[in-house]
Amino acid sequence: GKPGAVLIRALEPIFGIELLQKRRPQARLKDLLRGPARLTKTLGIDRSFNRFDITKGDLLYFEDDGFRVREIVETHRIGVPLDPRDKFRYYIAGNPFVSKK
Repeated sequence: GKPGAVLIRALEPIFGIELLQKRRPQARLKDLLRGPARLTKTLGIDRSFNRFDITKGDLLYFEDDGFRVREIVETHRIGVPLDPRDKFRYYIAGNPFVSKK
């Protein structure tokens, strides 16, 4: 009964790169999925997804590829007034696809 969301700011393209590059042909590989607006455009996510419940159906799924993250950085969200207790931004340390460090 409570609204909630996770803002994904960047992804590292692993497969399907040719399709992603067709959607944004001028973008460098590093910039294809960097930042929420670029990410959604490159993935083909538009307003037709509004109010879509991703917990139902098979549009979104997660798969264990065996990859193990070595270090997760926990920090404050970009552009949000700092509260030393609230760290809601996470990313893989050293990953070049992080939208802003």
